[in-house]
Amino acid sequence: MSYIRKSGRHTEGVGKYWSGASSRSEWGLEAGLLGVVDIDNHTAFHLEAIQTLNKLEREKNGISYLSHCVDMVVKKKVHLEKISNYIIVDAYFTKKDFILPLLEQTHLSIVGRLREDANLKYLYEGEQKKGRGRPRKYDGKIHLKKPQCKYFKKVYQDKTICIYDAIVYAVFLKRTIRIALVQYTNEKGKTI
Repeated sequence: MSYIRKSGRHTEGVGKYWSGASSRSEWGLEAGLLGVVDIDNHTAFHLEAIQTLNKLEREKNGISYLSHCVDMVVKKKVHLEKISNYIIVDAYFTKKDFILPLLEQTHLSIVGRLREDANLKYLYEGEQKKGRGRPRKYDGKIHLKKPQCKYFKKVYQDKTICIYDAIVYAVFLKRTIRIALVQYTNEKGKTI
């Protein structure tokens, strides 16, 4: 989403929207932007800009902000699915009200950044107890600042970055997801 400064009161769609530059809601317009990333050339290309409905228009139509965003993607799904199997979103959109409808209505896989307080659980990989009762599924809550290394596999490393991969259970989505844990090394060799 991209905030556009607009001072008038008669422009269609004008209202209060979040401005990342000023870190607050401001009067203006907002557009949802779809783009295509060219990994080989380290650039992105604009695909489409769709004006966001303001709060009054969304309330009149009985839709939430996130469902409006889902609709923007779903309306373009045929075109998007021809380009890629993935859609990349920022942390704001890694919520069940955005992710689950997209998974149900498209064939796109979603890549996004989780919040630092995301409720995740390790999958239990040990031997199951014999006898009655449900098999054990989970092996504790994940604390992202102190992850247990035995559940993660190193998939990439260079001088400044190390990336680990794991399949975990996301409580907020009620499903398993693949996560990447990124650790950075500063100039002094300390992991941050």
